[in-house]
Amino acid sequence: MRFATFVLTFFQAFHIHMRILRLNHSSVSSRRRFILAR
Repeated sequence: MRFATFVLTFFQAFHIHMRILRLNHSSVSSRRRFILAR
């Protein structure tokens, strides 16, 4: 696996993750609850 491909995939996944967090601001509390439940 090339390093460039890894960086590109990571950046894309991070961008999608930030977009989801921005769309669901209420998910922050549920995420905190999920971490505490762990």
